[in-house]
Amino acid sequence: MVNPVDIGLRIAQALDGIGIKMGSYIGKSSNVKKAMFGGKSTMFKPNAIQALRGEGKNFDDALKLIEEEAQFIVNATDAEKMAFLNNLNDYKDLGGPLKKDVVARKEFEEGIGSLQDDIKNLQSTAKTMKDDAEKGLKSAEDDLKTFLETGGNPLKKKEEKYLGGSMHEEGQLRTAIRTFLKNEFKNGRINLDETDKFRVMEYSPMMEDDPIKVFKKIYGDEAYKKAGTFPGAFETGESFNHYESIFRSKMGEDILKVKDKKYVGDGKLVLTEMEEIKTPIDDDDIPFAKGGRAGFAGGGGAKKIVQEIIEYITTKFTPMDAMKEVNKVIGKTGKYKNLKLTDDDINEIVEGSNDFIFQRDPDNLYVGNKKTKRYDAEGEAQFNKDVEEAGGMEKFLEDNPIGNTADDMSLEESLTTLEGLGATKMAERFRLKQNIQDSMMIC
Repeated sequence: MVNPVDIGLRIAQALDGIGIKMGSYIGKSSNVKKAMFGGKSTMFKPNAIQALRGEGKNFDDALKLIEEEAQFIVNATDAEKMAFLNNLNDYKDLGGPLKKDVVARKEFEEGIGSLQDDIKNLQSTAKTMKDDAEKGLKSAEDDLKTFLETGGNPLKKKEEKYLGGSMHEEGQLRTAIRTFLKNEFKNGRINLDETDKFRVMEYSPMMEDDPIKVFKKIYGDEAYKKAGTFPGAFETGESFNHYESIFRSKMGEDILKVKDKKYVGDGKLVLTEMEEIKTPIDDDDIPFAKGGRAGFAGGGGAKKIVQEIIEYITTKFTPMDAMKEVNKVIGKTGKYKNLKLTDDDINEIVEGSNDFIFQRDPDNLYVGNKKTKRYDAEGEAQFNKDVEEAGGMEKFLEDNPIGNTADDMSLEESLTTLEGLGATKMAERFRLKQNIQDSMMIC
C-alpha cells in the first residue's frame, strides 16, 4: 500500500517538474474537492490524457486542466491522487511541454499577432496615404487641365450636367432666357402664374426658382436642348437686351413657340412700376407738367415735352439762371424729379439750351437785367447796331453784363455743380466764355 504522504510528495515533484508550484495549495481546507460529474475529463480519473486527446484537445488543454485541478489534491482520495499522479507521468512521457515553455510560446504568438496587427495597420495607413496622394495628383492634373482649357476661368470647365456644357455657359443662357421670358410676359405673349412670374421677374438664388425651368416648361424639351447648342455665342454680349437678341437669333422664331395653350398670353401689355404712367405734376409754372412720363416709349409726347422744357428754360431765365435750371434737369431734381427723363432727353435739353446760355444766338440775347429780349427778323443786324451804338463790344458787355440776378449761387459754385452732374463740356464752354469777357473787360 502506498503511503498517502509519499503520493502527495511525488505529485508535488511531478507538478514541479512541469513548472507548476503546488506548495501554495497544500494545507488549505477551503479547497473543496472538484465535483466528478457530467462525463467531463478530469485528472482524478485514469487515462485523462487519452480522454482529452479523444475530445480533440492538445497538450495546452491538458496543462491547463492539470493546473486548475492541482488545488484540489489535498482533499482527493488516495485513488484519485494515484490517478492524478499517473496522468502527470503520462503527460510528461508523451512529451507535454513545461508551463514556462507554453507561456513563452503564447507570449511569442501574441507578440507575433500584435506585430502582424501593427503590420496590417501600417499597410492600411500606407495604402490610404498612397490613395490620397494619387487623388491629390489626379486633382492637380485635372486643375491644370481645366486651367489650360478654360484660360484660367474654372467656371468654363466642361461639364455635361450644365446647359451649354459649362457653368459659365449656363449662367449666360440663364441671363438671356430670363430677359427673353420677361419681355415675352410684359408684351402679353405668355401667361405666367404667380410662382413662375416671381421666377422670371425677380432674382432668386434658389434652384427651384431657376427661370430655365420655366422656359423648358413653356417651350418644351426641343427648345431646351436647342438652347444648349451654341456655346460661346454670348461672349460678345454687352447688355441684357443684347443677350436676348443673340438668344433669339440662335434659337429661331419657329422653335420659340408656346407648347401648351394654357401658357399663351392674352396680348395685353404688362407694365412694371417703373414703366407705369405717373400722375402729372401739379405746377402751373411748368407747361410740360401735364405731359406724364417724359421718356415713355420714345413717342411724340416725349419729344414735345423736351421742346417745352427747352423753351421754358430759354424764355424765363437769365443765362446764368438758365444754366442752373439745366443743372436741375441733369440732376433730376425739383420740378424734373418725377418726369423720368431719359439720358437722350437730357442731352437734347442741354444742347437746346446752350445757345441761349452762352448767348450765341443774336435772335435770343439777354440784355442787362431784363428778361428775355427777342430781336426781330433782322436779328444779327440789330445786334450789331446795338453794339455799335454802345461804342464797341467791350462797352456793350460793360453796359449789358450777362448777370446773375436770380440766385445767390456764385458762378464758380454753379460751374462746379454742373461738372458734378456730368455736364463737364458745358461747364468748360461757359467758363471759357466768362474768361473771354473778363479779358475784354481788363483790356
